[in-house]
Amino acid sequence: MNRTSQQRARRAGLAEAASDGPGDVLPVGIARIRVVLYACQPMHSNAQPLAPLRTFAEARDWTIVAELIDMAPHEVPLTERPLRPRLIEFIDSGQTDGVVTSAWSSTEEKIRR
Repeated sequence: MNRTSQQRARRAGLAEAASDGPGDVLPVGIARIRVVLYACQPMHSNAQPLAPLRTFAEARDWTIVAELIDMAPHEVPLTERPLRPRLIEFIDSGQTDGVVTSAWSSTEEKIRR
């Protein structure tokens, strides 16, 4: 979804107004959605796997708390990927409300097995 700079500014203004000014906590005690961007790509790829995930999160005015890229082929199960423990730590510690990932790396398996 392509937004103009004016539309982005308006959305940011609405989000700030809803939270009583800049910050992450809404007046009713509901925090803005915090997400971790997670992608997996082969080691020698020049792809920018986080760009579409970042666009998706920013279009919803979500707060990105971390960006993780596992350098492994997509075929490697999530349970065997090096950054899985860090991803689980974000979830278990309550530092994130969700994970934004591509359909390729999320539809075949669940984060926890």
